[in-house]
Amino acid sequence: MSGTKEYRKRFPIDVFTNCFITLPEEHYLVHAGKLWDAIYRQARAADEAAEMLVVTSNTRHLLHMLFTFSSKLASHFEIFKDTTKAYVSGNAITSVNRNQQYQHPLAAAPQICHTPSGSGDGTSLYKGFVGGGARNGSVGGTGRDANEILLNPNTSYLIRLTSYENANFVQINAEYYERFHHLVPLTTTTTTTTTTTTV
Repeated sequence: MSGTKEYRKRFPIDVFTNCFITLPEEHYLVHAGKLWDAIYRQARAADEAAEMLVVTSNTRHLLHMLFTFSSKLASHFEIFKDTTKAYVSGNAITSVNRNQQYQHPLAAAPQICHTPSGSGDGTSLYKGFVGGGARNGSVGGTGRDANEILLNPNTSYLIRLTSYENANFVQINAEYYERFHHLVPLTTTTTTTTTTTTV
């Protein structure tokens, strides 16, 4: 038999090991057109910050998001939940699908922008440092399985990367996909109706 693999009906089989050929989760997501990137990069002076706002929808299609931070010089990052800063449509960040041939549509796309308006950081979830030399920093470790955050529905998240140095270049990358979770409680609005009877 020629070649390194054969296809039996639906499943690719490796002819040497006689096992199914599998892909890592993130590799599968790219092939399926389900992995998206939202990137914001900017030049910053000392004590200046680059900010990204992510607003999730009130839906059970939850976002699984991986934040990665890059900096030419020393910086520090912080991620906040329930920020009261507001989405600015003029600063919207367009997400790019990692599969340029097929894009699986999002059931509930998040609103993502840079430089949100207003004030109120929210509750700090994660913070850390990004070293010089354009090194990367991310939440938890180096792989998606260690870093990924499952975001709450109907919630605003503020991501901030602050430079320690002048003439610095910083970048925030939000890589994400969505999955349906049927047990997630959603925010509901209760309407009360009052009836008045005249005698």
